[in-house]
Amino acid sequence: MEYEELVQMIGHIKAATAIGFGRDGDLPPEVLDELTDIQNRLNGQRLAMLGNGRERPYDVADLMQST
Repeated sequence: MEYEELVQMIGHIKAATAIGFGRDGDLPPEVLDELTDIQNRLNGQRLAMLGNGRERPYDVADLMQST
């Protein structure tokens, strides 16, 4: 998986959880917890990819500016 794809996935999960946590009762807490767990695992992968010393963007907005 490419770094930029990983960052996009993290951004989508952040958006989904922000909406879900803001709307009580719409999503079961287990789903939101699972999304948060997935986001954390993806972020771990993202951090591992940064081991080459290159500076890479973290947010989707930063990706859009760099293209």
